[in-house]
Amino acid sequence: MAVTIRNGFKRYGNGGLVLKDFDMTVGIGEIYGLLGSSGCGKTTVLSCIVGLRQLDSGSVAVFNQPCPNNQVRLWGYMPQEVALLDSLSVEETLKYFGMLYAMDKIQINERINFLTTFLELPIINQPINELSGGQKRRVSLAAAMIHNPKLLVLDEPSVGLDPLLRQSIWKYLHVICSKFGTSIIISTHYAEEIRLCHKVPVNSYEEGQIQIQQGETTGLIEFPENYVTHFKNRMAFGNFVDNGTILGSTISIRLDEANLVLAIWLKKTIMDKYLAYVGNALAACSLNSHISQPPLLFHPVYGSTDVFDYITFMQIIFFISMGITHIRVEDQVAGLEDRDYICGVYLWHQLIAAFATQSLMTLIQIGSFLGIMCGLYGMVMNGSWLTLVGLMFMSSFAGLSVAARRFTRGGGGVSFLGGVGGGGATISAAGSSKLKEVDRLERIPTVSVKF
Repeated sequence: MAVTIRNGFKRYGNGGLVLKDFDMTVGIGEIYGLLGSSGCGKTTVLSCIVGLRQLDSGSVAVFNQPCPNNQVRLWGYMPQEVALLDSLSVEETLKYFGMLYAMDKIQINERINFLTTFLELPIINQPINELSGGQKRRVSLAAAMIHNPKLLVLDEPSVGLDPLLRQSIWKYLHVICSKFGTSIIISTHYAEEIRLCHKVPVNSYEEGQIQIQQGETTGLIEFPENYVTHFKNRMAFGNFVDNGTILGSTISIRLDEANLVLAIWLKKTIMDKYLAYVGNALAACSLNSHISQPPLLFHPVYGSTDVFDYITFMQIIFFISMGITHIRVEDQVAGLEDRDYICGVYLWHQLIAAFATQSLMTLIQIGSFLGIMCGLYGMVMNGSWLTLVGLMFMSSFAGLSVAARRFTRGGGGVSFLGGVGGGGATISAAGSSKLKEVDRLERIPTVSVKF
């Protein structure tokens, strides 16, 4: 893990607790977001991670080391304040931080050239005290990134930046996470930015459920109190454990299963990680880790035992067919459907025409796809070709139904509702539009993983 905080407590003077039993786990290559109002403890958490402050109780580990003071070259820290020397120029500031991180001149110059272009820094020989507030924050961010750290700790880095630059910064953060395994902890007060993070903390289980219902979070995993203790007792006593131990070692999972493919992937990933976790626990106890695996062994006659092989194959034609609907979308945006309606082209006319034309185009796509896969790549088909074409045809129309917009006419206006339950837009006769959220409360099942 990149950063781990366990049972963190922090109080300033005689005031109330800023951090109370705070837990935090940041993996390698993850973006961990902290969202909250001023004074809720975001800066306190970040300062404890980099060693500026110490927890009153609890532990902080950075790259599995309990004492972070000897790892300053592994992280880059951008504080909430600008914290730059006004008398230095932009170039002198970046060279100064580069030398602090023991970089040579060639590395420093290469990073300065990149960051100057990427962050749209001002003239590099311009003094800091002549820069605007937004320009100073960009230089502060460049100073934190000058040495390509393995851990980036950023305290509200996007404040005062224009939306386009903010978007390019987030894109770069995702690139360094995926390509170089950089871990990033970022605090922000922009709700739209927290959705770009891989992991965010929640104050309660109920708050996590609300985030799932609002489409802000895909899943929520709840570990009971004293889970580790109950899990150890469950392994140690086996069939003799009581109900309290069983419940205390049971993990509760809630998922948004509106996206079936994503939900299947999450369930499989969670189960694989859990079995690996149990196997490691057994190995640490000098037991055979293979007893944690289900006593089932599947042998495929046709196809693959991995469900994602089938899903990937069917998704190709699923998403290819979705491109057909852009013609109709363009007609809607340009107002051609309204004009046709006035001329007597009604809904059933359009449905018949759409079914005929899109069926023909779908069959052409299926034929082209099978011709390429079988003719060029040697794909082998075992079974009925009619069944294969029929399944692909139905999958294609499933893609069309997701991408298409269902619309109704009435009251002199047109109302378009999204084909899936993520949201929609309502257009009145006057032409004004507003977004409508769709309540997804009924689509949230509860999943319990037990060993």
